[in-house]
Amino acid sequence: MNLSDTLQFASTSLNSSRSRSLLMIIAMSIGVAAVVILTALGEGARLYVINQFSSLGTNLGDRASRALGNRRHQPRHADRTNAA
Repeated sequence: MNLSDTLQFASTSLNSSRSRSLLMIIAMSIGVAAVVILTALGEGARLYVINQFSSLGTNLGDRASRALGNRRHQPRHADRTNAA
């Protein structure tokens, strides 16, 4: 099958069952919107918690950030954390 055959087949399928195609488009849109909204809510909650901890003191915010999965920052005293 070449590209023109594929496009013709897709066009025929979409036109023959319009209601099913419309429902699928709506379902995919709802799914994408749900993922975007939940990701935004999770990120907002994470930033809220980090800001609440950082308002208690400068060192606590850094620890809260690492505890919540922000691994970009290295420990300030690496020799103390590894020495046990």
